[in-house]
Amino acid sequence: ERCAFILDGGRWWMEKYEASTGKALRIEALTSQERKQMQLEIFEYYASRAAEARKAGKVIIADAFFAEVLAYSMDCLDMESLTLIEAHLSDYQKEMHALILPGVQLPLHLDGLRHEDETYREYVEVEIIATYEKYGIPYALVHTAELEERIALAASVLTKLCPSVPIH
Repeated sequence: ERCAFILDGGRWWMEKYEASTGKALRIEALTSQERKQMQLEIFEYYASRAAEARKAGKVIIADAFFAEVLAYSMDCLDMESLTLIEAHLSDYQKEMHALILPGVQLPLHLDGLRHEDETYREYVEVEIIATYEKYGIPYALVHTAELEERIALAASVLTKLCPSVPIH
């Protein structure tokens, strides 16, 4: 298999949190220290899986990645941690291509991990796009809510990145 699929780090962390505490996660209820720990663990999750994929020569397909961690960490991590995340962005920038699915296009299921404040979610989306632009990471902003059109767009990007891998 030529692809390494990396699940959303936030989902991974949420499941870990709920399993260890026995209570449902509400992102807004976390203390600043808990948010800091969350973002650092999510970063480590992506970093370790990306390193494994790179070592195995696999193409990484991820639900989110270092740009998202950076955007969600601006208000809770120290400069040293932010610099480390940016170093990983620089290291992987030539291997990345992003599809941005704006949250405002879809009904949002508020599951505790997603911030309830729409203004905050929009701010994060702007920060993610600014990060891609800062590092010269190509991205496509999806302008359709139609699932079939989103799948076709994702397939076209994957075909460009992995021409030898059949996309079904």
